[in-house]
Amino acid sequence: MKNNFMEDYMSSDDPNVEKALREKADVEVSDGSAFEVIRNYPSESQDELDLHGHTKKEALIEIDKFVQDSIYKHVRIVRIITGQGRNSKNGRAVLFPATEQKLSELKKCDQIVAFKKAKTGGYFDVCL
Repeated sequence: MKNNFMEDYMSSDDPNVEKALREKADVEVSDGSAFEVIRNYPSESQDELDLHGHTKKEALIEIDKFVQDSIYKHVRIVRIITGQGRNSKNGRAVLFPATEQKLSELKKCDQIVAFKKAKTGGYFDVCL
């Protein structure tokens, strides 16, 4: 299950991403750049959470637990699958936007380093 998460952040202009990555790196970084730190992160998600069939409330609780458990296990990259909302009432996705908002909150609280959503929707890759 390859993803381009690392490539997206290798040239990040966000100093907070670079700082967080450097702090979480378990390796010596030659030039201190985000590129060097990210290069040592896994290129594939190491675990995933599938939220299909969950209500919004249940999903938000599961995301919190999953992120905390993943951090405890020293997992670096995870995937959170929301689906695209095709089976939602009125055809409007519920879990995808709720998950994006939750991940934004977790990033502001420094519980995650960064995240990116799939171009087609349906999942997020999260850097812890």
